[in-house]
Amino acid sequence: MCYNAKASALAATIGILSACVAFSLKEWVVGGLILIYSFMQVSEFLIWRGLDTGSVDLNRRGTWLASTTLRLHAIVVLVVLLVVKWKSLESNRRFALVGLLAISLFDWWRTTSTAPALLTTEPGCAKGCRLDWKFGSEYPIQILIIALALLIGTPRLIAPVTVFYGGAVLLTLILTAVDSKTTFRPGTVWCFFSAIFAPLLVGYLWWNNREH
Repeated sequence: MCYNAKASALAATIGILSACVAFSLKEWVVGGLILIYSFMQVSEFLIWRGLDTGSVDLNRRGTWLASTTLRLHAIVVLVVLLVVKWKSLESNRRFALVGLLAISLFDWWRTTSTAPALLTTEPGCAKGCRLDWKFGSEYPIQILIIALALLIGTPRLIAPVTVFYGGAVLLTLILTAVDSKTTFRPGTVWCFFSAIFAPLLVGYLWWNNREH
């Protein structure tokens, strides 16, 4: 998660702009993935504003948006792949993607939360530097489904999207070692996805398309 409301708003803006550029390049899967990550930053902005102003209602709205959109990451990738690639995919690949979509829809349906996120009480972290984020523990299944979807539907994106994920994770680990207030959490990685690695990924795809 980003560190405050301003950082969340900035990350969301950069992410949405990056998604727009990806769509203009007809990189529909990448654009959809970046856009849904940007919605996470919007939700984080609402949560931070709720905590800053003491508004439980804002906190609750942001928490609901976060818990809902988090489960949409794999769904967005799968829906875009099925729409864009349906005619060119072999029947067995279509069936596999539809199966993954069914799993993702069930995962999205079974868990949402409206409980307000709280300030962390972790040792070594100043009050207010991090939220008590509860939605990331099961996120690896989203990463697995996204990876399988890309492998089945558009293998050429495996390498750049892996760098997209891996770079943000690596940066978070480095900051964790340098700054004790930067605890390694999936939410921190999402912030870096939108703010730093989304424009880098789109820039790479733009350059690659330019050469061809």
